Amino acid sequence: MWWAQPQRGDYGGRPLIKTTRSRKFSADALEPRRRPVMAPACTKGNWVRALFDSRDIFPALRQALASADRTIRLDFYIFGGRQGQELAELLVRQVRAGVAVRVMLDRNLGTIPQVRQVTLPVLNYLLAEGVPVVLSSGRYSLLSPARGVDHNKYVVVDGARALVGGANIADLYETFHDLMLQVEGPAARELARQFDRDWRRACRTVPPLAEGDGRVAPVYPDGVAVRVLTAGDGQGTLRQAVLAALAAARQSIYVSMLELGHAEAINGLVAAWRRGVDVRVLLDPGDFADLVPVVRWAPRGILNAHTVRQLVEAAVPVRLFKVDQQLSTLHTKLAVFDSRRLLAGSSNWTSKGFGYMLETNVEVRGGEAVAQVERRFLQDWQQRGEVPELPGLLSRGANWLYRRLL
Repeated sequence: MWWAQPQRGDYGGRPLIKTTRSRKFSADALEPRRRPVMAPACTKGNWVRALFDSRDIFPALRQALASADRTIRLDFYIFGGRQGQELAELLVRQVRAGVAVRVMLDRNLGTIPQVRQVTLPVLNYLLAEGVPVVLSSGRYSLLSPARGVDHNKYVVVDGARALVGGANIADLYETFHDLMLQVEGPAARELARQFDRDWRRACRTVPPLAEGDGRVAPVYPDGVAVRVLTAGDGQGTLRQAVLAALAAARQSIYVSMLELGHAEAINGLVAAWRRGVDVRVLLDPGDFADLVPVVRWAPRGILNAHTVRQLVEAAVPVRLFKVDQQLSTLHTKLAVFDSRRLLAGSSNWTSKGFGYMLETNVEVRGGEAVAQVERRFLQDWQQRGEVPELPGLLSRGANWLYRRLL
């Protein structure tokens, strides 16, 4: 068995690849292929629980990996730092105990240089210890580095249990306000199948884990329906699901988002508000200036400047998340519709998130997890929501430039 190993310092669109054997990786092993459009199966009988922020998410992730006795599939955009190293050591122990492990990471290891500094050592450790790792193979564009980025954040254990959402694994993100969903049941098997499809297109040398390799996914008689939604390489099912949910809502739409900029989604929110739906949009006020130094020269809040102005001008209630040392960034990507439907995962509602970044989301219909998330949204809205100032021309111009460059 062999697997891909990037060379230090090489983060181009197609990283140099070597294997643990003295043979070349086949050229087509890194050839980007479009993520297939799969009709999303709506599985029934799932148990779902909402986990908020690192203090709840990291222990649950560690426990899930430690509980595996057959298989682990892990796909994360950012996987590094102290947290990543701890989980990597756990993965190594599981491999030595006979658990079949597959790890997929973004080929740029997080895109931002400051992030690569903490992800590269963990990647090298995994490879040195014999853990099968491949890098994603989305379509790369020099003019738009976000295209083809593996922005997924999920893990599937024994084909029966999963955690999926928007949280990265690294110390840099410990103070981010995040959401992950803990899922047990048939939906976990669907996530495993998605992972295997993405693995095949990223690596033709190391086979994916075999179908039916894990436990039989439990079916809960009183469980909820869950649908896996994807985006990537211009394909996927997320955009259609979001627009359909916006059009179908009759009572309420609550959106909590790091970045919202997709024109159709914004129009859908405005249309819902005008037909009498209780629409509330909570957005992050920042701009990642700590991670992207060039942004420090731009007006603060450029990520959502254009969207805020559009929503304010349409009289749609919008607030900015009040950050502090405990919660420094609103990193959630979620929406609750009519108190009955939850869409959550790794995707921001942007052209990138709906189009060319590899993303994984789930739609949960009913159940306690939907109520959990709605309660937390309303709490955040009341306690941390701040009425925004109307962004000026400079902020909107910087936002326009950001969207086209990234």
